[in-house]
Amino acid sequence: MQPPNALHSQPHTTPDRAALRALVRAGDLAGALLLAQSEMGRCGKAPELLRPMGEILLRLGRHAEALPWLEEACAAHPDDLDAWNQRALALSRLLRHAEAHQAYLQALHRGPRVPALLANIGANWNKAERFVEAEHWLRQGVALDANAADVQTNLACALIGQDRMAEARVVVTALLQQGHRGMELLQAHAALLQAEGQQTEAEALVRQLLAHQPHNHRLRLLLSMVLPYIW
Repeated sequence: MQPPNALHSQPHTTPDRAALRALVRAGDLAGALLLAQSEMGRCGKAPELLRPMGEILLRLGRHAEALPWLEEACAAHPDDLDAWNQRALALSRLLRHAEAHQAYLQALHRGPRVPALLANIGANWNKAERFVEAEHWLRQGVALDANAADVQTNLACALIGQDRMAEARVVVTALLQQGHRGMELLQAHAALLQAEGQQTEAEALVRQLLAHQPHNHRLRLLLSMVLPYIW
């Protein structure tokens, strides 16, 4: 995949973004990438295609390839909050957490302070294992919307990271009772089960989650912590 600055300019025509969105919504990321590449060939380096190209690559797990597209999207459309958010997400997945935080701040400065964005900031610091900083931002998200599941889930992870298990248990239990079953939430629940001495229950849940994400290193680490107690 060529970075944006390697593409030659061509006469501009309107790219078919509606068809791109339809393919992404349908989960056909390979088809979306092929169409985006075709549209780039037809329209040249159209600014309207920069973020979609970056987002598709990001969803495909090709984070390093996605980043230059998203950087150009931010430069071309500095008020595009989604471009900043996607750029930050790419940086976070590349473990460039400080740079990711700065990109998230750009989104905060340009748009409303919404819980989803604060949840992403907290998740970035959780991945960096800077749990105090994560909690700082997540508490702001809770203040905006105490029912935001993504904020509360990341808050539980930040509390677990600080070994504040009783507080995390209150958050996780409330989310489970509300019917939430996200992967991050269930990982937090498994970690709490292990900390609470419920090793058999923790192992069963971790194995269930590993069936869906067999290469998740956090789950494998948690399983290694549970197994010695069971043996």
